[in-house]
Amino acid sequence: MTLLIVLLAFSLLACGHGRGRAGAVNRQADVIIVGGGMGGLSTAIFAAQSGASVIVLEKTPMLGGSTVFGGGLTVAGSRWQAEQGVTFNAQEMYDGWVGLQRDDPQQMGFYNRALIRPMVDRSGERFNRLLDLGYVPQFHLGTSSVQGDPGRMLISSTPPGWTGRWTGSFFVEFLENTARNLGVDIHMTTRGLELIQARDGRITGVIARGPDGEIRYQANNAVVLATGGISRNPELMQRFLPNLAPFVPFTTAAIGHMGDGLIMAEAVGAVPHDDFFLIGLGLQNEFSGMFMGGPGILVNQEGRRYVMETRPRGFIDHYSYIYNFTVAHAPGGAFYVFDSHEAFAAHIQAVENNINHANAFRANTIADLARAMGVPPANLQAEVDQINAAAAGQAPDRLGRTVGIRPISQAPFYAMRMFPMDMGTIGGVVTNEYYQVLNANGQVIPGLFAVGEMSNRRYIAPMYFSGLSLTVTLSQSIVAGEKAARLR
Repeated sequence: MTLLIVLLAFSLLACGHGRGRAGAVNRQADVIIVGGGMGGLSTAIFAAQSGASVIVLEKTPMLGGSTVFGGGLTVAGSRWQAEQGVTFNAQEMYDGWVGLQRDDPQQMGFYNRALIRPMVDRSGERFNRLLDLGYVPQFHLGTSSVQGDPGRMLISSTPPGWTGRWTGSFFVEFLENTARNLGVDIHMTTRGLELIQARDGRITGVIARGPDGEIRYQANNAVVLATGGISRNPELMQRFLPNLAPFVPFTTAAIGHMGDGLIMAEAVGAVPHDDFFLIGLGLQNEFSGMFMGGPGILVNQEGRRYVMETRPRGFIDHYSYIYNFTVAHAPGGAFYVFDSHEAFAAHIQAVENNINHANAFRANTIADLARAMGVPPANLQAEVDQINAAAAGQAPDRLGRTVGIRPISQAPFYAMRMFPMDMGTIGGVVTNEYYQVLNANGQVIPGLFAVGEMSNRRYIAPMYFSGLSLTVTLSQSIVAGEKAARLR
């Protein structure tokens, strides 16, 4: 009888119905993944394909994280591209990826460009893995390039594409359905709180809190952290990016990006990268909506222009370009200045509708506008005079702008104060080539992996192009998922 009771208790635990200390419900799987965005779902898929049982924990009521707002991936050499007649190759993708850093005003760059090359070379092959799972791109092809500069030539709508409309929700639906069909168990509104670490240092599970209380998840093989970045955590932003912490309200990152994975990883000895940054997405204020450039002028608190507000067609890093130059040269936020011409109708309406807001300005002269903005009138007048001369063909623009130049000459004049906005974090914890998390001695913390924004700093710099973040995440997910599934 005693033996029967023991066996029954063990069976209940293995099936996920037992209870541990303090009344916590127990669950068990080979791989426990914390986070249900693209990183978590993709890792779950490839771990399950490799024969592992998988549980995904998602703390919000909705899967997808920031991927819901994504537009696609950029890859080279996939069979889908070949079927569409696209000849975009790995060298072009690599040149574009690293070449954009020439425009980084802070020149942060990469840890090691050699890490990027193999990811580029296998990007098409890895996208084919999604096609093998039944993924059907929903989008149309298009190209974007800068003539005469192959280092900037990028096809921005390589599969699944970038067409100017949000497409991430379709991709997330595909990932969820695929994961569930492979037997992945997804637990919603369940937040990971703490990693369970054995005496030998191995990570053996996660303590989480779900709708019915505390749950202890036992991982036979590994735990994978895919919780996103820190964009919505003011305390972590103040710690890692104090100069950007004031702009937390302007992030578009998913609501779950509170740094949960980073906090849990540090508690067991993980080492965060020491040069975090944000994935820039242009500018915004409380009433303006997203701003990625336009025919007016951007000035800083000195009333000076600091960036080409519009650039030749073909640049696909426009939002990171405007963002990073604003962070570098207009740290307190920028002012977008324009006039009453019909080309600015939407911006005029935004200001008029919010004319009593602290970030909305209107005046009948440039000098009065400058005083309302709190910038030196002589400086702003000089910038307006210069752009007007460029618009009239009387002088080149001093910043090299050649397109979208309009005079600012028709009263009343307007301005909006705008702030850097982001859609996620460049940072995370230090990992090896399998995305196993390392400690301060450079040694693997056994049983712990990190993907997505939890470990993207080695591959992404502040200047990036459309689809890059999801491309990195796909590559990480395949490698980490397969490694975690086979880890014993």
